[in-house]
Amino acid sequence: MKKDIEKTLLLNRIIKEKYKNFDSYSQIDFSTFSYGIKLADYQQGALKYALASLELYNNEQEGEKLISEYSGFKKQGFTIPPLHLINRASFWMATGSGKTIVMIKLIEILYLLQKEKIIDEKPMMILVPNDKILNQFKQRIQDYNTFNSIPIQALELREYESTRNSFKLYNEMVVFLGRSDLLDIEENVGKKSDAKRLNYKNFLHKNGWYILLDEAHKGDNKDSSRKDYINRLAKGMDLNNTELLDSEKAKGFIFNFSATFSDELDLQTCAFNYNLEKFNQDGFGKNIAILDEKLQFKEEEDDTEKITRVIESFIILGAIKKSKQKLFEKYNSSAPPIPLLYHNPLMISVSDEVNTPKAGIKLYFNAVLKVMKGEIENFSSIVDCLTKKLATQNFCFSSQSLSSEFLEVLRGITLEEVRESVFHSRAISTCEAYRVKNNAKELIFKSKNAEKPFLLLNIGDTKKWEKEYIASLGIELMEDLSEGFFEQINQSDSPINIMMGSQVFKEGWDSNRVNFINFINIGSKEAKKYVLQTIGRGVRIEPFKNNRKRLKESRLEYTLKEKIRGYESGLETLFIMATHQNAIRFIIEEIQHLHSKIPLKGIKKSKTFSPLLVPKYQEKDSEKQYQISQLNYDSLKSYIESFDEDVLLLSEGMKSYDMGYSTIKKIIQNHKSILKTGAKQEIFPKEMLQVIDSFFVCKQKELKEFKELEDEICHFEKITSTLDPNTIKQINEKIEKLLASEDKEKLIAKEIERFSRGEVNINIYTQKIREIENNHCEKSIKDSGYIFSKELKEHYYLPIITAIDSSNNEILYAIRHESEKSFLEELKQYLNIETHALQKYKWCFSRIVENVDEIYIPYFDSEKQVERKFYPDFIFWLQNKKSQDYKIIFIDPKGLEHESNPRDKAKGFEEIFTKSNLEYFDKKIQIRLVFFSKGSKNKPELEQYIKNNISDIFDSE
Repeated sequence: MKKDIEKTLLLNRIIKEKYKNFDSYSQIDFSTFSYGIKLADYQQGALKYALASLELYNNEQEGEKLISEYSGFKKQGFTIPPLHLINRASFWMATGSGKTIVMIKLIEILYLLQKEKIIDEKPMMILVPNDKILNQFKQRIQDYNTFNSIPIQALELREYESTRNSFKLYNEMVVFLGRSDLLDIEENVGKKSDAKRLNYKNFLHKNGWYILLDEAHKGDNKDSSRKDYINRLAKGMDLNNTELLDSEKAKGFIFNFSATFSDELDLQTCAFNYNLEKFNQDGFGKNIAILDEKLQFKEEEDDTEKITRVIESFIILGAIKKSKQKLFEKYNSSAPPIPLLYHNPLMISVSDEVNTPKAGIKLYFNAVLKVMKGEIENFSSIVDCLTKKLATQNFCFSSQSLSSEFLEVLRGITLEEVRESVFHSRAISTCEAYRVKNNAKELIFKSKNAEKPFLLLNIGDTKKWEKEYIASLGIELMEDLSEGFFEQINQSDSPINIMMGSQVFKEGWDSNRVNFINFINIGSKEAKKYVLQTIGRGVRIEPFKNNRKRLKESRLEYTLKEKIRGYESGLETLFIMATHQNAIRFIIEEIQHLHSKIPLKGIKKSKTFSPLLVPKYQEKDSEKQYQISQLNYDSLKSYIESFDEDVLLLSEGMKSYDMGYSTIKKIIQNHKSILKTGAKQEIFPKEMLQVIDSFFVCKQKELKEFKELEDEICHFEKITSTLDPNTIKQINEKIEKLLASEDKEKLIAKEIERFSRGEVNINIYTQKIREIENNHCEKSIKDSGYIFSKELKEHYYLPIITAIDSSNNEILYAIRHESEKSFLEELKQYLNIETHALQKYKWCFSRIVENVDEIYIPYFDSEKQVERKFYPDFIFWLQNKKSQDYKIIFIDPKGLEHESNPRDKAKGFEEIFTKSNLEYFDKKIQIRLVFFSKGSKNKPELEQYIKNNISDIFDSE
């Protein structure tokens, strides 16, 4: 299945090939949405791929040429239907990735492009699967309208019939909203005017539609028919106002958004892939841990063993709640600049069925009652086994694991603490149940000596279940409650810690709260399609307001991170457990379907010296001038004066209202302190205003201090591969064996020590040395076109992964650039010299990956007039063994090869680091920058930074 998905994501590859930089869209505002909401980079990427898809479809000749020339198709022996029959692009975006915002922003962009006559005029439609999602769209459109000067008019789909000939369709931003599951044919539509079903033919338009689908391919057993209706709406009509034939080119276009795709056409036309794997690897959402992923179940588990697994889930939930309490205590004691938000942890338990004699939900309640009544004699051993198991638990999309701080909380949890945190009652108790008036779907459960409920059962009909089962459990049925708890489940003060059901967790229900999903007795193949949908319900996270990234990925001040680090681990993990071995197998299969990249595991930090110091920066106030030509200045001034200032600020979506207003004022007044006339390329006033605003909003940086390295180097935790799973498994085993083995020198040293202590005689000693000499462990291995090496043992992590052929790209973050590989080879040779300069230092070095790691040098790009970050390829730390003073050397082997100018980078380095008295406590720090170049580079102004060999770098020290 993995290869099938890779094989069909072809539209995505075509767009990457043709639109590498998306330069043609530079004048479109992709970022602004509403107050407090900006589109993330990946959301803007989805919009650009949407426009590229539409452009490719409209330019049929170019599209067919790209398809015929693209070598990837031929290599895979794969053909796709003619381009003119594929008037669609799909967007594979994870739950929680903000598809709604992207789609509404796309409506704005399509409207503006139609108004400018860049694309054909057509009405626009959004189709969704149910009323809940429909209402979410309406709310988001209201948010958009409160910020933007041109509002979106959201009309019900049935209103199209009265507006089909209206001129306002193209002069105002109008979108029609409807439910995909209500489209039907005439004979199935009710005769009354308020009939819910709609005859799709009433919405045919001569030019087709721009149709945006949100999970609209999901539905009932008429799903395939509904897809056909949507396709026909997009195609349009001929001159006789009849539907186009299947063989004719469609006039409209479909943008299909979903968190899960399985249809081959959706995969073939997948323009943008930001599925759960990519979403998670970029730091968004919770990590995913599938418990017992190694399938260590007994072949036939009895109910006692299954109940133990459910009890384990209560223990983990209790540990998450306890670690959250510690996290908030530590954070709030630090006088934080912004409040920590996070969520109230929740477990959802999904059962196969609820009203049959073998229903898993009944087994679950047996576990609940055992904990509440204290009938668990082996609680300590369950906790101990669980802690050991979780200590080796890996996450699905990375090589990271649970923190030691969380495991320590788990190890020390008591049965009383579990009862208190999960069931709101520390003491032994029994359970009572409550109906809800006029609500047959909810049953509420509460500990008898607690003041608030802990569990919500949400199923189709609770009456039969309560009648046949509650009494047999010994659960007392109490008076009815006036209100249920499901609608308030996402509120931070909701007392519900466990929510159970069977079908409630499909589309339209999302929550930040979910930390645990229990699949109870789900093990049939039919359940596979349901698994990913349910998992998607639990990945959302929000540590801070409007920040969906995990704490480690956030820009939180490092002193706070250091104080609270580790305790967020449980909160930021979605644990998945099942009582059935087949369920685990199906979950793993479904997760693997997502994997275009599988993590390499076993990569470890080296035992380097500490502390390793890294620079931290802060913004500084400085006078800046933007260089602009006189012609540009005149046209910009004229453009500004044609607007009222407030309207201009609003319509242009200025990044900072204060700075934007101030900047505009100064431009009008020809304020010489911010503008410098000179020869610059001619650009449009609208684009220029955005650039100038960004220029002044972005502050220059200065050195704040040096701090101990924590997680600023993290790319090695995200090394993944597109090689097939069996090959990756083989590589992971080799990495583990390579790092577990000891070097020849260490083994010999051990034998010498044993001999000197008299533990072995000369004969045994000689035999051991001979064995080590003959069978010493390798320092590197080769596999699948890569070298995995621990030879440079001073590297921050091992093994170092190098591509033998620079064109190999199956392993993310492997070293493949020739200049970097050449540098490392020369470093190895240098270290073999009998006496080299590094011997007088404790030293360590690491590779740095651009935009992933957080070690960089700020500089000002004089050509583009923006503040940027320079990421040298390597950082070296040297600490003198005698004085304990530090030298930090940034080395960039390919710094002179790129077009991005090294002069600006060197100047940025000088402005930051050429100050005297750089210190860390009482240790002096010297910083150097090196452009390592083997060729002759005629750059006299950079002479002090250019070195041609390793000895020139270190021997001068």
